[in-house]
Amino acid sequence: MYSKYSKALLRERMLSLRDSLSAEEREAKGRQIARLLERLREFQEAESILAYASFKSEVPTGDIIHLVLEQGKRVLLPVVEPEGRRLIPVEVRGLEELAPGYAGIPEPRQGPRNPALLEEVELILVPGVAFDLQGHRLGYGKGFYDRFLANLKSSLSKIGLAYELQILERLPVRDHDLPMTAVVTEKRVIRPGEENFEGR
Repeated sequence: MYSKYSKALLRERMLSLRDSLSAEEREAKGRQIARLLERLREFQEAESILAYASFKSEVPTGDIIHLVLEQGKRVLLPVVEPEGRRLIPVEVRGLEELAPGYAGIPEPRQGPRNPALLEEVELILVPGVAFDLQGHRLGYGKGFYDRFLANLKSSLSKIGLAYELQILERLPVRDHDLPMTAVVTEKRVIRPGEENFEGR
């Protein structure tokens, strides 16, 4: 049984690993991740995608957001509402509509004044500190995504984006933790319960 303390240590260790990547390495790996993501059926079929604006050493999403917009799909990004500890999806038409929000994370400037309906979201791209081969996610410890994902219909596709060094054999999980539909790294697509394929 993992304690809250040991989970915090794991989070610290995994963040340190992720932060050790240079900007050039993150960009190169991010391009490979974007290529694999684009090939997924879930990505190709979705018309409304809730992405995230990458922050610090997260998998960069700028190219992915541009790609989604170029394909005529809708892009939504989360606005953090700290008081209610909620994420509110807001549609954007370009990265120029973003400004630093909660904890300095880029988010739509108009904030929750023009929120999109959750029913319109068909695919969610999820950041994380670490993921495991069962699709479970280790977040940042604030619980924003955990609460958000728990309130969505179970059939909604959830794709985690991560560098290969963020993948562990098994993470400490609780009964109510929801696995991702898939996790995409620069080397492979991990689908819980299925044989993973290597990126080409």
